[in-house]
Amino acid sequence: MHGNAAEWTRSEYRPYPYREPQAEEGPAALRVVRGGSFHDRPCRARSGFRWRYAPWQPAFNVGFRVAGEAK
Repeated sequence: MHGNAAEWTRSEYRPYPYREPQAEEGPAALRVVRGGSFHDRPCRARSGFRWRYAPWQPAFNVGFRVAGEAK
């Protein structure tokens, strides 16, 4: 998770520990960003670090990873 950009995930952000359903769901809900970027402190450059952003919020140091199935 150490690299140029932190990574978007599909997960909706909920503070730990969470047991009850989240009140806000859908496209407006906050999304989880994992890992660190070139701009973050070293303590954030790990897979266990997570932060939250609104899906519409621009972030210069957040990207995504493309994954596909092997055929």
